[in-house]
Amino acid sequence: MPAALLGRLNDILAWNRAGHLPLAGHLDLEAPTRVADRPNQLKLLFLDKHMRDLYVNWEDEAAVAVSSMRYVAAQFPP
Repeated sequence: MPAALLGRLNDILAWNRAGHLPLAGHLDLEAPTRVADRPNQLKLLFLDKHMRDLYVNWEDEAAVAVSSMRYVAAQFPP
């Protein structure tokens, strides 16, 4: 079963092989274990061409991601 564990800032903290391949198979499987290399789902979504190709309706996914970012930001004000 595909699985990925995200932190509250959408850093990918862990994933299994099944979750890694569809989400970011072009990245190193061990990247989440190295803080300096840890992928961020939102950065991937907006800056990585592979991710745009992954979604049939990328614009809809991007809109949901922005809404989620706004919601989380409101929960944790500076």
